Amino acid sequence: MTLHSCKNRLATVWFVGSAVVFLFFLLQSALGKYPGQIQDAWQWFVPTWLPSLSLMLGVFVADATREPGKESQPDRFTYKLARALSIAYLVVLLLTLLLDPVARRLGVADSPLAYLRLSNLWLAPLQGLVGLVLGAFFIKRAQSGGKPLEHPRPGVHAHPHKRFLKRSRPTQKAEGDLNSLQRES
Repeated sequence: MTLHSCKNRLATVWFVGSAVVFLFFLLQSALGKYPGQIQDAWQWFVPTWLPSLSLMLGVFVADATREPGKESQPDRFTYKLARALSIAYLVVLLLTLLLDPVARRLGVADSPLAYLRLSNLWLAPLQGLVGLVLGAFFIKRAQSGGKPLEHPRPGVHAHPHKRFLKRSRPTQKAEGDLNSLQRES
């Protein structure tokens, strides 16, 4: 399994899972589940999935603009952990939306919006863990991929500030002039 295929599989989990949850929430909103509170409900809902999708899309764009390099192998543990936590999070998010009537019947919350706000107690920590693992998998690998900058001399890596540093060093003639000025004073 290549790094590219692992990224694609994780993105598929997130895009398909988010689409299912999004369509369910859209249907709830259209059928009047949140009367007079629809804007508040969407303000709660969008941050539950958009940060993870934005992270992945950003890495895909960065990968597309980078020079192709040797395809590296993924860290299998991080990939499997990211996949498992992602699936678990999306299932818990969907169950949270599905179980709202049961929770209100049990007296856990007075309204659908109150239940959504209460669900941050279990969704936020899980989302934090998912975000950390996704970031570790996507970002770390994105930084190590691609071809390094080439230096004119073989075996030497380019450094963006070397030209500046070379120019800012005084030459031997300038050092001699400086020494002679110091002796004269």
